[in-house]
Amino acid sequence: MRPCTVLFFDRSVQVFYCRENADNPENGTREENETMGILEQCQMWHEQDEYQKIADALEALPTDERTADVDMELARAYNNLGVACEDRRLLRKAIQLMKAHEEELCETYSWNFRMGYSWYHLEQEGRALVFFHRALELHPGNDAKINTKQEILRFISQCEKCITRPIFEECFRGQKKHGRHLQNRNHSCAGSWVRIKTTDAAMS
Repeated sequence: MRPCTVLFFDRSVQVFYCRENADNPENGTREENETMGILEQCQMWHEQDEYQKIADALEALPTDERTADVDMELARAYNNLGVACEDRRLLRKAIQLMKAHEEELCETYSWNFRMGYSWYHLEQEGRALVFFHRALELHPGNDAKINTKQEILRFISQCEKCITRPIFEECFRGQKKHGRHLQNRNHSCAGSWVRIKTTDAAMS
């Protein structure tokens, strides 16, 4: 596992409106109501840490039912599965999903937080930092269902440390062969280099 990691799960949520009567045209179309029901079920699974169930359910939806809210919920599931399973492929899929809705959602808290979360766990702290700063600006306030400002500040702090702190480089392959020595490096935490470890208490 990478040394510079904050293990907060993405808890940000969209705002859902319950409709009591799915057959009432004043309450929206049946397709909209069915999608809303799926999202509410996904929120229940999310609270139970059942991220794979969320991914399975939303991936099975027809393309014409994949709204921005659906893709954001799926991106959150990919983020949390990607971290839990250490699967970078899922983190990249989350970014790809969210980029498709950038124009519509780029000024929302959830979109910025999730983009930062994905990039952070892909060890792209420079990219993550921009989104975390914007998420902090857009944070809606105290809400048990989303990550706190303190958690975002810790992400920001870790990103800044990874970007600015000296890194002791030691290539795993060929160091002795090429007579390389430890050097200082300032621009990345990624790659096959050994750096000073810094950890935070994991939170779920």
